[in-house]
Amino acid sequence: MNSFTPDQIKVIKEAQHEADKLLNDKKAFEAKFDEIFKKFDKNKDGNIGLAEYLQFFNTMLSSAGKKTADLPVAMLNFERADKNNDGEISKEEFKKEVQKRLQEFVRRKV
Repeated sequence: MNSFTPDQIKVIKEAQHEADKLLNDKKAFEAKFDEIFKKFDKNKDGNIGLAEYLQFFNTMLSSAGKKTADLPVAMLNFERADKNNDGEISKEEFKKEVQKRLQEFVRRKV
C-alpha cells in the first residue's frame, strides 16, 4: 500500500502519462534528452562521469520524492549504465539509462 494522498496520486499519474507520451514521441524525447544530457555533462566532454551521474541520480530520486541514494546504490547503477566498462557513461549509454528510468516510472503502480 502506498502513502500518497489522492491529490498526489493524481499528480503522479499525470506525470506518468506525460512520460509515456514522451517515450512514444521520438522527436520530443530526443529534444528532452539532449537538454538533460547537457545539464548533467558539466565538463562538456560528451560523457557522464561518476560525479555527474551521482548528481543525475540524486536529482531523479528527489524529483520522485525520495531521499538521496547511498553511494553504493548509485555506483551500482552507474556501473550498470556503463555498458563498455570504461568508467564513463557515453551519450548513448546515458540515453538508454534515461529511457529505462522513464519506462520504470511509467510502469510503477501508485
